[in-house]
Amino acid sequence: MRTIARSTAMLAAIGGALLAPTAQGDEPEIVRVRSSDCADLRTDELQRLLNLELAPAPGESRPTSLALRLRCAGDRIVLSVVDPRTGNDLSRTIPAPAADEPGRERVIALAVSEQFSSAWLDLLSAPQPTPAAEPPPPAEPSPVADPPPPIPPRRDAITLLAGVRARRLQAPMPMGALAIGYGGWLHPHWGLFGAVGVEYGGRPTALGSVHALLLGPRLHAAYRSRARKRVRLFASLGAGVDWVRLQGFAARDGVREGVVHGIAADVFAGVGLAVDLRRGWLEIPLGGGWLVPGPRGRVTDRDPVRVDGGWLGIAVTWAIVPRRISPRADTRCRPRPGRSSGTC
Repeated sequence: MRTIARSTAMLAAIGGALLAPTAQGDEPEIVRVRSSDCADLRTDELQRLLNLELAPAPGESRPTSLALRLRCAGDRIVLSVVDPRTGNDLSRTIPAPAADEPGRERVIALAVSEQFSSAWLDLLSAPQPTPAAEPPPPAEPSPVADPPPPIPPRRDAITLLAGVRARRLQAPMPMGALAIGYGGWLHPHWGLFGAVGVEYGGRPTALGSVHALLLGPRLHAAYRSRARKRVRLFASLGAGVDWVRLQGFAARDGVREGVVHGIAADVFAGVGLAVDLRRGWLEIPLGGGWLVPGPRGRVTDRDPVRVDGGWLGIAVTWAIVPRRISPRADTRCRPRPGRSSGTC
């Protein structure tokens, strides 16, 4: 319906233009008319009539210019218009009016408007610039998981101790000591450690010898100073419970041998030096304590042997910091895409 209305308005305007005075000023050349072999046709008048009709109204944009070519072939006129957007020709054929017919150009102008009215609706409309495609909104950054917090250094350790002790200072019995334990520093300077230890030794008597075996758990608190060139001072205080076994061995026949055992409590303290290693530390403690009460061993009733009372000892302790071998820690030690690798 819109096309028909516009075509009707175009024909009416052309008809009015044909009846209107021709004295107009310079009109915009919306249609340029060219003729190759129509010598008796006033192409300038035909062009004026078409441009007059197609002139834009005030405030409207100027339509696209069109080139109209005419070719006379006997009693026919071939009309060609070039589509300025595609370059394709739009051709129509109309009957040629007689050469002596008055207003010949007006008749051709009407015929041209009739033939091209529907096509010119598109050809004359100025091509609108294609709006630039709006750039897609920036992609929201994919949420990146925060890197895992740094894993604090481990402060726990497995401890291995080897040392020598002199039990019962009044009548010393030399003993060797071994212990294995576990503990950690609850504070940079304070720690708590536990261990299970064993001691074995003996002392000769007039009629033979008495051997002692001590086995039991121990717990001690420790303090260490600030490291200076990887060397620290430390002190410890603790207590333990020992199972004590004394066995007498006779040196000759006729002497009765025996075994006694019992439970004793041991309190102890120590000081020493510690050296920080790559994965642990090494301690050299010098310590002493008191074992109460304790069983008495003897070869005869006249020769008792005791291990209770005061004692002194020196040892070497090697503390080993274990690796983080839990599945979670192991995963964090391997680099993963989009994540920072953990520190073992």
